Amino acid sequence: KRQVLRLNGSRIVAQYDPQRDRLTWQPREPLEPGEYWLLLEVLDGAGNTARINSRFTVQSHDHGR
Repeated sequence: KRQVLRLNGSRIVAQYDPQRDRLTWQPREPLEPGEYWLLLEVLDGAGNTARINSRFTVQSHDHGR
């Protein structure tokens, strides 16, 4: 399998844990408040591709302080 993960169009490197069948990513710095788009593409050995798009919003880090 090959995975490509993109955040707002920029490729990011994630870690795949085959025992848990889980893909994880930790940003180096906290994400700035705002809207983000996440795209995951997975290509299997037979050439089949699956794509998942997700949108999420990061709220302010100060929580109104």
